Amino acid sequence: MPFEQISFAPSKNIKDILYDADQQSLYVLFHSNRVYRYDAVTEELAGGFGESLSANDHLQTVIAESPLSNPVTGEDIPAPWRPKDS
Repeated sequence: MPFEQISFAPSKNIKDILYDADQQSLYVLFHSNRVYRYDAVTEELAGGFGESLSANDHLQTVIAESPLSNPVTGEDIPAPWRPKDS
């Protein structure tokens, strides 16, 4: 599953964003280390983070237009964000 790194304005809440164009899924990693997946997110909507002055405000647009899945855990977390085994 190829992920695209999404650029966004610095945020107090959002740590990182990845997008899976094949599945139209947006993964958001929060500073709390919780991961949420938003489904049915178009490339245009995902790309809007780079144009927005506020990542938090743009995330509210994503939530309004796309169904929110449950928090993502375990093997469903994108590989770049999974904890490394020691």
